[in-house]
Amino acid sequence: MGKRAVPSVEKVHLQAVKQTPKFDPSPCGKKSYREIKRKSIIAGLRMMRAPAVVAVLVNMVFGLQYLDFNRENELQHVELFAGDCSVTRGEAMEGRRCIGLDIKIGGETMDLTTSTGFIAALYQTCRLTPGSGWLAAPVCSSFVFMSRGTTKRSATRPLGEESYESVRVGNILTARTLVILMVAQALRCFWVLEQPKGSVMELHPCFQEVLGRMTVWKHCLQMQQFGAPTAKPTWLYASDAAIDQLEDFRPRHLPPPPPVEMAVIYTDSSGKQRVKGGKHLKASQSYPLPFGKALARLRSRHHERLRSAARAALKHNMKNYRTVRRNTRADARWVKHADLATVFDFLA
Repeated sequence: MGKRAVPSVEKVHLQAVKQTPKFDPSPCGKKSYREIKRKSIIAGLRMMRAPAVVAVLVNMVFGLQYLDFNRENELQHVELFAGDCSVTRGEAMEGRRCIGLDIKIGGETMDLTTSTGFIAALYQTCRLTPGSGWLAAPVCSSFVFMSRGTTKRSATRPLGEESYESVRVGNILTARTLVILMVAQALRCFWVLEQPKGSVMELHPCFQEVLGRMTVWKHCLQMQQFGAPTAKPTWLYASDAAIDQLEDFRPRHLPPPPPVEMAVIYTDSSGKQRVKGGKHLKASQSYPLPFGKALARLRSRHHERLRSAARAALKHNMKNYRTVRRNTRADARWVKHADLATVFDFLA
């Protein structure tokens, strides 16, 4: 007999798709809140034809019995890559229970490139009540025009030169953020994903796949309208057309912006002109507080509509509840792009 082929890491972990953890019912004989919440997310993922590997991750997170899933402690907003937590502070001012996650706040425990940080972000998103808010601003440095000379990203090569660590990490962060975004969509959250205008992140294969699974609105605004020191044209990808109303809440009177250096044009040794980031570029990544307040007030304007629509959608999904269908090729793509094999090893 010939030797038996050893399956790849991806194939081993994709076997988890067939397994669903069992949950204990409550003493009264009815399904526990934890189980109802899990099934509502799985049902939402099924309706958007999400990759089965996302449902597996959700099942595994709900299977961690030391994590709390309590109706009284549900969140109403989650902000990933929160920076100075401008949006989180705006949501808190509107009286909502919210949390902001960022590497400079929690270190490795809030770093989406680590298994710990990724599971923490996924868990907090699973805690959201239907119709809540969710915002992410994945690191854009390897997707903008100023780094194209190094990253080699383009419309025909969106993944760029992956031999560079920054490019590889940027691709993983994008895919992992989109995995969590699909969970937010399953809960019918009003989600927003932010990128600088001109970013090629939307050309990432996983981003393109997500755009094909749901309706997404794309809104362009000038962050200077909300107090940023420069124009900073920004793209906001959102789950609801209400994002076009964001400028209704921009502040009417702002102090003049201070002088800043965002980009430096120089000539290299070969005589070619190059562009590099200026000394104020890094600081410009944080949102001005008026932007956070505006986004929170926009959510308040549509709160009742969003909540009612979310509840109706989840009720419909639960009536037609089925497990998520497997698509081995799609699952393998997501395992590869989001480096999910390491996450499964961590959860095993």
